[in-house]
Amino acid sequence: MKIQDLLNGPLGVLAVLGLSRVLPPRLGYSLADSLGRKMAANQASPMVRAVRSNLWVAGGCTATREQLDELSAAVFSHNGRTLYDFYRNFQNPQRIDRLVTLAPSFSQLIPVSQARSRPQLLVMPHYSNFDLTARSATNHGLTMQVLSYPNPGRGYRWQNRMRQVKNITLTPISISSLRQAMHTLQAGGTVFTGMDRPYEDSSLHPVFFGRPSALPVGYIRMALKTNAEVRVVLCRTEENGHYTLTASDPVPLERFSDPDKEQLINVERVLSIVQTHLSQDLSYWSMFYPVWPDLLSDAP
Repeated sequence: MKIQDLLNGPLGVLAVLGLSRVLPPRLGYSLADSLGRKMAANQASPMVRAVRSNLWVAGGCTATREQLDELSAAVFSHNGRTLYDFYRNFQNPQRIDRLVTLAPSFSQLIPVSQARSRPQLLVMPHYSNFDLTARSATNHGLTMQVLSYPNPGRGYRWQNRMRQVKNITLTPISISSLRQAMHTLQAGGTVFTGMDRPYEDSSLHPVFFGRPSALPVGYIRMALKTNAEVRVVLCRTEENGHYTLTASDPVPLERFSDPDKEQLINVERVLSIVQTHLSQDLSYWSMFYPVWPDLLSDAP
């Protein structure tokens, strides 16, 4: 069994959860670093190849094999550390508050979500500890519908149960959940979704890091149809290992008669904000699927 299949399955989730609860941080982080290096060394793995390709393109297609070796190991190690922090602390609001700071730019969105006073579409990349900071936001009262990965497997369903709290509605993407999200926004509510997991079936390919990508555009259609305010939610890792959650200013959306042009231009405005944030340190970007599938075999 491949190591990523084991970790993503129910037994893997239980194992990581159990280890995170019994291992102190020094040992937990050391184990995460060790497993991260081991996973990154398996360059035949589709997941590792996707990470290396994503890092190579985002870095300007100039990194050497040795540089990608180091950077991809850092990605898997950091992802392991964030999983450790999440599984160890997700049921303890006091410990989460010691690890996570909600910046004023984000905190101002919470009362809006509770009052349902204006539609908000919040989009977030898989960067730094996105899971733990999202849990902190809901602990502090953020009320929203979450659009998550469609057709989740057993391990992912276990993770979704851990993400579920009383003031969020977690809905894997489907026709019915998208319809529900439209109703939520039309009623002045808040919808939250990831935006950097590729969707290869799309006919539109927004430019990201200077190259046409396989990233989704559907969330922009929802925003345009409901006049929702779009903000990019961003997590960063601080030097002390803690995390800060921020939000961008509203992304200005422009209307065009051509629907494809309308979607691409507005999605690329979102992606430009994300690109600036990711470029600060690519080792915190935990995207394990190829964002540029046509360039997958080009990375050294």
